[in-house]
Amino acid sequence: MGLRRIARLYKIEDKIRGKPPATRQFVRWTESAPLVNAFGVWLDEQRSRVSPHSRLGEKLTYIANQWDGLLAFLYDGRVEMDRNFVENSKSDRSN
Repeated sequence: MGLRRIARLYKIEDKIRGKPPATRQFVRWTESAPLVNAFGVWLDEQRSRVSPHSRLGEKLTYIANQWDGLLAFLYDGRVEMDRNFVENSKSDRSN
């Protein structure tokens, strides 16, 4: 369930990649922000059900601890949702 939620966010990012920052921010606020909010609710629910000492519990806690950083892409259209795209772009240029 969590991975499907994240996949929906990546699909939006694919659609707006290369667009002007203002456009990206608008689409993120209208399409991504509701998904992120729902993901946050889901995350809290899962954390209350899973032992924080289990492997899944540790992963969920990690995500929760990074939450503010994860939200940065909603506020700035110049920011990528994650570093994977940036890191992959750098490695492509060095080859």
